[in-house]
Amino acid sequence: MRKIRQAIVGFAAVTGALICLPGHAAPPASLSPHAQPVPAAKQWEDAIVLSWFGERPTFSPDGKRVAFVDKQFGNAFEIDIATRRIRNLTGNLPHQGIIRVQYLPNGDFLLTAPRMLLGPETRFKGAGLWVLKSDLAHGLMPLDQLVMEGVAVSRRSNRIAFTELPGGNSTSEFYTADIAYQGGQARLVNRQRVIREKPCMGETQDFRNADREITFTCYARREAGRGEQAGVYGVDIASGKVTRYRDRDDEYNEVEGIAPDGSWTAVECTARIDKGLAPNDICRLELTEDGPYRLLFKGTQANSRRKANNPVISPDGKWMVLSSSNAALEEGEGNAGRGDGILLLRL
Repeated sequence: MRKIRQAIVGFAAVTGALICLPGHAAPPASLSPHAQPVPAAKQWEDAIVLSWFGERPTFSPDGKRVAFVDKQFGNAFEIDIATRRIRNLTGNLPHQGIIRVQYLPNGDFLLTAPRMLLGPETRFKGAGLWVLKSDLAHGLMPLDQLVMEGVAVSRRSNRIAFTELPGGNSTSEFYTADIAYQGGQARLVNRQRVIREKPCMGETQDFRNADREITFTCYARREAGRGEQAGVYGVDIASGKVTRYRDRDDEYNEVEGIAPDGSWTAVECTARIDKGLAPNDICRLELTEDGPYRLLFKGTQANSRRKANNPVISPDGKWMVLSSSNAALEEGEGNAGRGDGILLLRL
């Protein structure tokens, strides 16, 4: 399979940003090696290019395909990893722009998209959930549920967890629900609120512990003279007990894709800066309280705004798919998480 080094010039032409070997400012001091040897962090030249465009990738349940969107409020696509064949899933369907695409365990697609596009804030307050059957024979089926950002999807059943912003941006509420099919139509059932001991502006990410827990990011309230800060947490669905996995004042850690056994998770990680958010790398965090934490992929580089984001782990735990990106893509309201290509890394 082709390495990213072999196509580095083409990537620069497509993205408008030259990729060079990483050499960005050092990650947080807490990333120092542990007593036991750990594998070296992956570099850009270790990555395989699946697509020269796209963002927010996710693995199919069998790990053979990757779904992604081409851009925010764009279309959903799917690539076959073995053949590199790409198909447009929504190009012939009426919609107002796809924000995210995910797989359900039955192979159908779960889409996040607005009923009506009203500007960048639609991403946070006006995006709803839709189901697209895997055969693409029907249009998008609405679930009549608004969500804020990411949706956790169970590997075991058509159970999901999602975030709502009922009263503004200072806090958020989590819910679980099941997707059921009746008469060929999908609908949302068993909707229940998840009470948290530690309320914050958060975002659901993944299920773990046999779907009894949800991992989530807790975003800090902005402070004068301080940049963005975030921590990694989990909440027990039944009791509401919150576990702090990593939350430090001098770091930004946004939880992303989880290992199949739920023992560790990928994290968008960077040091906290005086203003805004520094370009991030990808770290690995063991899901125990203040568990081991190390650099997994060096996505940043010296004198560059290039970065990586939205990593997801394959069902067999052997691969990671992620977006290549540039901080320039994220300038402007509602542009966080933008990408310009889909990469595959062997773990």
